[in-house]
Amino acid sequence: MVVSQATELDMDHLDSPLVEVHRGRLDADGFCSLFSERGVRAVVDASHPFAERLREELEKACQRLALPRLRVERPPSSVEGVIFATDHARAAKLAFSRGRPVFLATGSRSLALYVRQARRSQVPFRARLVPSKESLQVCKEAGVEVAEVIWERGPFGLERNLEQFQGYGVLVAKDSGEGSGTAERLEAARRLEMDVIMVRRPNPVRESVWDDVEILRWVDSTYGVLVRDPAD
Repeated sequence: MVVSQATELDMDHLDSPLVEVHRGRLDADGFCSLFSERGVRAVVDASHPFAERLREELEKACQRLALPRLRVERPPSSVEGVIFATDHARAAKLAFSRGRPVFLATGSRSLALYVRQARRSQVPFRARLVPSKESLQVCKEAGVEVAEVIWERGPFGLERNLEQFQGYGVLVAKDSGEGSGTAERLEAARRLEMDVIMVRRPNPVRESVWDDVEILRWVDSTYGVLVRDPAD
């Protein structure tokens, strides 16, 4: 089994000699080369709901090689009391128009939008980012100060969120779905009486699945390997 990840950081993959990890971003050509070299017969697309470009490139590669592909996507979060934004540009305007310090839990790829809005409004912010070369480069290009970033990798529990959110009046987060730490972030924001701006996920894939049994059954039908229902 080959696991492809965009980041160079170590992730929590299965520790097995049967698992090979490829690190680094790939376009359609890169995916085609990787799949051909490794003899890949089917693809499970478990990329982040907001990784639209990656998903598009992966779909192109699967079409070129006629590989079956299953999209795995967490269901959207079931939340109340938050303000939804259609995209990061809208979220940035909403967050920095409230006149309260802003905590960004949106990652590095959209950071420049928020920084520009923060500078215009003169409202302080802090971003929580995974310590990576990409994040460092984004911060450098956007002119982010050292004190404006928390360099830390999740998952973040309720207590850690409460600790880091202290002193901020607005939380901006993405609808990454259930099981992504969203519940812990929202609960911390609720206890601290923060406004919450949540960015809606783009173009959800309607035919996607999340249930583990469905994934196993698909692998079974694709490979012709007997996969038993864990409930049996």
